[in-house]
Parts: sequence; C-alpha cells; structure tokens
Amino acid sequence: MCQLRKSCSSAIAGMRQWLEWVKQTPQAHMDWRDRFYIEQRLAGWQSSKEQLYDLSNIQRIPIVNAARTYALMLSIAENRRLNAKYQLDLISQAVPQISCYPCNPSDEYFGKLRAMIIKSSYDPLYIPRIVARKLRSR
Repeated sequence: MCQLRKSCSSAIAGMRQWLEWVKQTPQAHMDWRDRFYIEQRLAGWQSSKEQLYDLSNIQRIPIVNAARTYALMLSIAENRRLNAKYQLDLISQAVPQISCYPCNPSDEYFGKLRAMIIKSSYDPLYIPRIVARKLRSR
C-alpha cells in the first residue's frame, strides 16, 4: 500500500508540473484535454519509435505530428470532431467520387467471412482469439 501511495503522489506531482507548464505555454484552439492526449499518450507511444529513427539514417518530415496542425484540427467545433464529420467533408471536397463509399464500415458491409479472412491476413492469431473467447464465454 505504501508503494502505491508513493507512485500516486509522484503521478500527482507530475500532473501538477505538466498543468503549470500548460498554463505557461498555451496553444491556440487547443483544449487542455486534447493537449494531454497528444502530449502524454501519443508522444509517449511515439517516443520509442522516434528513438529507433534516430539510430538509423532515415530522413523524415512529421507533417501531421506538429502542434500547428493539431491546433488547426482542434479549432473545429467539438460536435464536428466527435464523429469525424470534418474528415468526411474534406474527403468530399478533395475526391468527391469516393465520398459515396462508407467510412469505417462494419464487418457486415463486406460480409463476416470476408472480413475474417482480411483480418487474418495481417493478424494470424485473429481467428484463434475469437475461438478462445467463445470457449471462455461458455
């Protein structure tokens, strides 16, 4: 229990430091919750990948992973961001002929068997996991 308290207090101290830093360095059009997600979750996830790139001679330009780009996307009203409506609008404007196709359709759109075959092609454990889940639920 004592160990848990220590880790909680250090996490709270870290959050306080981060919130103070956010107050001192505001980003236009960026809510603190969006900023927390981008800086803490995405940056943490990408840090190991970025370290790998630093070890190799790869030249890259992270166009999407830029504070200005995120700020522009987040300046869109929240109700339009929730269901990715702005992405659908951009697709409709950029390539109108593909806007008639559904975005992120359910498995039923393609047929369950075809969806399973496609998912199995890049995840060989997909079907065994489904079977194991079904067996556990009995």
